[in-house]
Amino acid sequence: IDVLTGLPNRRRMGQELLREQALVERGGRAFLAMMDIDHFKRLNDTYGHSLGDQVLREIARVLRATLRPYDGFYRYGGEEFVAIFPGLLPENALPTGQRICQAVATHLFATQHGLAMTLSVGMAPLLAGKDPQERLAAADAALYAAKREGRNRVKASLA
Repeated sequence: IDVLTGLPNRRRMGQELLREQALVERGGRAFLAMMDIDHFKRLNDTYGHSLGDQVLREIARVLRATLRPYDGFYRYGGEEFVAIFPGLLPENALPTGQRICQAVATHLFATQHGLAMTLSVGMAPLLAGKDPQERLAAADAALYAAKREGRNRVKASLA
């Protein structure tokens, strides 16, 4: 468990990713989302790491409340999070990512500065016969495409 956010950590995510991949190998469906807080370094440099930690905790709470109870949600490291969406259909991937972006963008963070934050999201499906780490890398590549295209958006790699 990540001590700052209370979320399961990257190690736990790896274990659950393998379990979800096993279900996909038997005909299940799942999507991965890699999420990154936009301009987080600037926040830390401007207001300090204590406020950055507060924002990380609050984003974790906002996202946990936005996701379905059975979705996996993990702190990946730094200002990055990963979600595993069991059973998510391809046509629902972008709307799910957009709902995540909107939840963060519309939340007024409870700090003395009244900050507004945004999040970029990259999504990719788990695929039978493919290494789940490769699929995580595809979600990460989609995340960086979202950042290049202006942040506060979701991009999906469907292949």
